[in-house]
Amino acid sequence: MDSSVNGTARPTCNRRTRRVCLALTAVLCWTLVSCGTAPGGEAPEDVLQRDAGILFSAASDAVSEGHRIAVSVGPFWIFEKKPILSAHCGAAEEAPPNTLEAIALADTLGYDAVEIDVGPSAEGTPFLMHDDYVDSTTNGSGYIGSLSDESISSLQVNTAGYPEYSGQVLRVPTFEEAVREVSAAGLVLNVDCSKSGWWDRAYAERVVRTVEDNGMIYRTFFVTRSAAVRELILDICPHACISWLYDPADGIDGSIEMLRGYPNALLSVRDDYATDELIRRLNEAGVYYQVYRVTDADRVEELAAAGVPMIEIQYQAGEERTWTQLLKTHRN
Repeated sequence: MDSSVNGTARPTCNRRTRRVCLALTAVLCWTLVSCGTAPGGEAPEDVLQRDAGILFSAASDAVSEGHRIAVSVGPFWIFEKKPILSAHCGAAEEAPPNTLEAIALADTLGYDAVEIDVGPSAEGTPFLMHDDYVDSTTNGSGYIGSLSDESISSLQVNTAGYPEYSGQVLRVPTFEEAVREVSAAGLVLNVDCSKSGWWDRAYAERVVRTVEDNGMIYRTFFVTRSAAVRELILDICPHACISWLYDPADGIDGSIEMLRGYPNALLSVRDDYATDELIRRLNEAGVYYQVYRVTDADRVEELAAAGVPMIEIQYQAGEERTWTQLLKTHRN
């Protein structure tokens, strides 16, 4: 079925086509917002109204016809009209968390983004690891920062609870391997910066440069409680998108003011803090945010209906969930 923009028929976009088209449209939007005025003295909002749809349509046609288009823009996921669903540690309902398999399945199942955890080896190489110690997710033991690259690479990921991976050997991926997988899938990347190592500039720079070198800086945001780490990340890459966890002590107004103090930022709100009032206020302020630690499919639908722009789903092992049907509906 054809759709149209400004009266021009075009093929209906699939998920990946829409992502590229949104990125291209964002080039125009980002330029106008940065410059304040458009060529010829037109107001930015007038140009956007007239040209954004045309650009989106042209990009859609180009991608639908098989053309490859590379762009660098600001965090274009903010232009998505429907909520972005993010997979905590990848699709942990189908594969062990923080593995390449979980990332690949997140795309297959219909997620739009993935959250991953990163920790440094003794050599400072970033690896995917949820905890500072490797004991709970691998067959090894010890503090990740005391283990060599070779030792971490030889560990086997614990596949208990995932019968489809019984007998298979899954390894702990490096951060670079994970970023490449996320990039290939066309997903948005959420990097959890709460683990050890982030106060070391060399390590932080290695993580940020890995994202940049793989063309993912405008599809990535970094989440940290530490204002010092946020400033460090921005010092390394001034156009990086950062986030932090909502603290009720800051209040809604204080949080909104903090967001507006950064060029690219979003607020991460834990689900039990995501009251109707908080959601309403954030929506009215026009700031971007995500609600995380959402463990119930009905709650996902409730948040989506309330206009929450990004929802991070955290699968709870052993609990029956209706994620498959939810994601199928979301994808369509």
